Amino acid sequence: MFGGGRVIRELCCGFDIGGKNIRVAKNILTEHHITIVGEFTGPDYGIKVVFHTATGKTFVKKI
Repeated sequence: MFGGGRVIRELCCGFDIGGKNIRVAKNILTEHHITIVGEFTGPDYGIKVVFHTATGKTFVKKI
C-alpha cells in the first residue's frame, strides 16, 4: 500500500487528508479480506511508485 502523504503542508494542521485516505483504504481492504503485505504511507513528500509487471516487484522513489 502506497500514498496518503502530507504533501500540502498548509493543510497538515488539523486537516489530515492523507491520514484519512490511509484509514479508509485499510478499512476497505479489511472488509474485502485483502491482506496488506507491504506499506509505505504518510510521508511529507511526493513519491513515485514503479511496479514491474514481469517480476511483481515495486519500488518507491522520493520526488
